[in-house]
Amino acid sequence: MKKSKYTAKNINIYSTWLYVVIGLSSTITAHAQTNEPKNKDSLFVTTKSNNNQQPNNFSSRTMQAGLLGDKDIMDIPFNISNYNSTYMQSQQAQQISDILSHDTSIQISSSKGGLLDSLYIRGFPITEGNIGEFALNGIYGVSPNFQLLTDYAERVDILKGPASLLYGMSPEGGVGGVINVVTKRASAQPITQLTAQYLSDSQLGGKLDVGRLYDLGNNQYFGIRINGSYTNGDTPVDHQKRRLGVGAIALDYSNERFRASLDLITQNQNMNASNRPFYLGADGIVPSAPNGKTNLASPWTWWKSNDDSALLHMEYDILSNTSLFMDIGGAHTRIDRVSEQTYTILNDQGDISTYIMNFQSKTQRYSMGTGVKSEFMTGDISHQLALQWNQYFDRYNVGTTAGTPYITNLFNPTYIDKQIPTYPEITKRSENTLSGISFVDTIGFFNDDFMVTPGVRYQKVQSDNFTSGQLSTRYDESAITPLIGVLFKPTEDISLYANYVEGLSKGSAAPANAKNSGEMMKPFRSKQYELGVKYERPSAITTLSLFQISKPSGSLDPHSMIYSANDEQRNRGIELSISGKPFESLRLTGGVTYIQAELTKTASGQNKGHEPIGVSPWVANIGAEYDIPSVSGLSINGNVNYHTRQYVNKENTHSIPSWTTVDVGSAYKTTVSNTPVTLRLNINNILNERYWSGVASYSTFAQGSPRTVMGSITVDF
Repeated sequence: MKKSKYTAKNINIYSTWLYVVIGLSSTITAHAQTNEPKNKDSLFVTTKSNNNQQPNNFSSRTMQAGLLGDKDIMDIPFNISNYNSTYMQSQQAQQISDILSHDTSIQISSSKGGLLDSLYIRGFPITEGNIGEFALNGIYGVSPNFQLLTDYAERVDILKGPASLLYGMSPEGGVGGVINVVTKRASAQPITQLTAQYLSDSQLGGKLDVGRLYDLGNNQYFGIRINGSYTNGDTPVDHQKRRLGVGAIALDYSNERFRASLDLITQNQNMNASNRPFYLGADGIVPSAPNGKTNLASPWTWWKSNDDSALLHMEYDILSNTSLFMDIGGAHTRIDRVSEQTYTILNDQGDISTYIMNFQSKTQRYSMGTGVKSEFMTGDISHQLALQWNQYFDRYNVGTTAGTPYITNLFNPTYIDKQIPTYPEITKRSENTLSGISFVDTIGFFNDDFMVTPGVRYQKVQSDNFTSGQLSTRYDESAITPLIGVLFKPTEDISLYANYVEGLSKGSAAPANAKNSGEMMKPFRSKQYELGVKYERPSAITTLSLFQISKPSGSLDPHSMIYSANDEQRNRGIELSISGKPFESLRLTGGVTYIQAELTKTASGQNKGHEPIGVSPWVANIGAEYDIPSVSGLSINGNVNYHTRQYVNKENTHSIPSWTTVDVGSAYKTTVSNTPVTLRLNINNILNERYWSGVASYSTFAQGSPRTVMGSITVDF
């Protein structure tokens, strides 16, 4: 097996970032100290990000809304939700997807023990391709590529609907929404936290979380937050082992006019016998789901991933009400995988065809942007104006070689002897550059009780695809997309809002069998209309929204054999969610979402009116944590998750059935020798439900997780 030299390069990458931040800090600080200070309420970036009013212990009152900046959720004309690190700890979540599954606007379409986290937002897929679509601190292209872990996450923000104007175009063209992970930072309260954890069947690990904020004098501050963890052992899935290491450093500096933050993340995973999705063959049907512990992967197969990320953010106040900002960052991912490919179901007895593949890839992503933000008054009218230019780039290199096909069975797996296909040559597969200019202005009337947010973005999409390392197709298109949001507060605790926004996806190319083979479609323009209301009372926020999103796509007309953008999917839905503390001892999260998804346009009318692949019409979730009054420090929690059936094909002849899972847990907080100690126990899928958990847009479906036990002891020094 080849050894990756990628780790050595990481040292040079990190050194470069450190030199950049030190050099820029020195240069700009010298200039900043010669100017008058700005309002001292916003001296330090980490203080701003952590000084959030919280309606409960699970979510934040503030959200990082892309170009709009940090805003109160009652002032944002979109349906949003977020989950903080306290909630992640209470659920003992390991991956960000563990938390996202509690949001009813989101459907997870990948297996827990798989290679990546793919999902739907409002019935449209994101993160299904080889390029990740999670944002980190509002920036694409700098997070780990396939899976994000909770170790370095202070909060997960979810903005629902197309948001390319606020965050830039999504790397794979996702339009259902944006998932933004906000990293942990130092705060005025020092933190030193150690956690020992157990996960079934025999995974043991530990976590370290240390944060300090230093007052350097003369209104200068320096902050550091370090997170690290290591986990190793058997998972709940048969003969599956996982070894995971994470390291993250967040540095912050500020003086009266200048603020800078630097995030460095390294994440390494090594898994034997990873889960793979299932695909229907020509005569296949969707069989009953096996026990979640069942694993078809041969015990000797492996998947290894190495992710390294860096992000530098800087702000400089040129006036008391105007700031310049800049972001620059990147991420490298290396995958080494020798494992089964997608399992093809051959018949109703569960016979399955597959083969071993040697898969090697390298992904490089970079992002940079700069702009200006200003807040000012024109008479009695307020303005929050932002102008930004940004550019994103990715390069994907891959090589594959296949082994000999073999037959196994879903209910009675057979495993083959070790078979490693020859290591492939890794060649360039694609390069993409997404760049654009965005302008947005939030205009407030009547002391900001009525706000209008107009915006516009010019987007340029450049894409090169390669075959055997040689350029095969080239794409270079541009488009302009608008945004208009309106929000009205008739009372302090009610916000009525509406928005119209357009999103973009990269146009596809006509296939080789089309008469117009190789022709590139213009960017696909999605459109969203949304109406909603947010209600806060007493310490809980309830959101009700109605939306419609239409997204075109390309397809081949079977009669004319012309490929064109003649398909369209339209999703209409209603979402109801609650997050808060209706009573002193009770904390709630949850909601219900109904989506009426339809293929409104298809090639020659085929499958027109059918439901698209992978969309559950109904999704419901309720989660609660209750403090036991008679036992100080003791709390219990639980979650119930419900999904209705999802179609596996456009013909709507095959589907996975509806499913319900139940999770339970408890926590006990006490002190030992004046040291706070928290003991936690969680059991996910306590009834050991056998189920297919989700369907990807390309018709593969995933196996649900078995009963999983998690325990931990956390000590705060």
